[in-house]
Amino acid sequence: MKPSRDVQKKGALIADQEAMLVKHIRAAGGLSRIELSHALTLSPTTIGAYVDRLLHEGILIEGERAATGVGRPRTSIALNPVAGQFIGVDFYADEILAVAMDFAQNVVAQTRHPIRRTDTAHDVVNAIVRAIEEVLPAKLLRLLGIGIGSPGPVDRSKGTAREYRYIKGFQNVPLVSPIAERFDVPVYIENTANAMALAELWFGQGRSLNSFACLSVRSGIGAGIVVNRQLYSGLSDGAGEIGFWRCPVYRATSHGSLRPIQKSGPRELEEIASVRAIHDSLAHAIAAGRRSALGDRSRSLNAEHIVDAYLAHDRLTRSVINAAAGSLGWAIAHLSFCLAPEQVILAGPLASLGDDFLNSIAQVSRACFAATGLPPPSIAMSALGPYSGALGAAALVVDQWKPTR
Repeated sequence: MKPSRDVQKKGALIADQEAMLVKHIRAAGGLSRIELSHALTLSPTTIGAYVDRLLHEGILIEGERAATGVGRPRTSIALNPVAGQFIGVDFYADEILAVAMDFAQNVVAQTRHPIRRTDTAHDVVNAIVRAIEEVLPAKLLRLLGIGIGSPGPVDRSKGTAREYRYIKGFQNVPLVSPIAERFDVPVYIENTANAMALAELWFGQGRSLNSFACLSVRSGIGAGIVVNRQLYSGLSDGAGEIGFWRCPVYRATSHGSLRPIQKSGPRELEEIASVRAIHDSLAHAIAAGRRSALGDRSRSLNAEHIVDAYLAHDRLTRSVINAAAGSLGWAIAHLSFCLAPEQVILAGPLASLGDDFLNSIAQVSRACFAATGLPPPSIAMSALGPYSGALGAAALVVDQWKPTR
């Protein structure tokens, strides 16, 4: 006998309330029943019923008792790490990265696989499946869902990646349906820049911020926008596609300041400031005979080599990267003119370049703001490392999780 519609509605309402309760515990790392009652504005009796059910189901555990002065000490309620796992996958032109996270947000497995320049969309989808298989939870733990961070525009309603110019044949690629069929769990898709923004919101520089933009710089460039601690995706999920902005090309003067090259017209931001653009500029300069600590690596050059050379003060590498920093600073300034975020967070391989790179970006942003009388944007580097997109994809599933009622 099927449950009545009223019973179904009541079950859905309870699931929503319990999911919100879990989110509050997740954000705080642990809360007492009284604190949960205040946070959700529900009676202690109702909160007690929810907590007791979730404890019985193994979703929550009772933690340490905290002294509170008068009265009995309060018992903190925490997430049970073994209640299940979430998997996040992120990819771009060069590699696929996957992480498995337990219910208490501890990373328990991770893997990464290179993508060859000859790989097709079909090859990449198969490689994503293999990466997921490598981080699947042990039999004692339950897989609760999979999140996918895909570069370029996505159609979340159809579960497809619309277009990505750096992988062969990557147009309108179904990603959600084949993975959901293979693993029989809910699967969610999000633009990679948005996934990185989610990672910063849950685990990184955005934890204490209400509104910010996360600038993802890898093979392409995009911005994940968070407003009132919620992702803003815009019409057709198209917000933040700033890689197509036409920006000035910069160069460093003899005094170390950055100036736009007047004789060069504006170019797409991705063409001059992405990791791929930096790689191609360095490879071309080395092939043309320019001296560099990178040596004759025009074919095997990768992001790690470039970062190491910059930190070692290689002159050629610094000149190319600082020119890119000028265009990124211009883009961050104009993004801030539109959004006025509390902070702009730079994510991707360039985030490990340190203060010199950050100062070069900030120099141009300040110059753009000089005539406005407004404070220039606050800019920070992500500290989450190469797996930030995969962490954000896992956080996408965490955010959607609800108990079955």
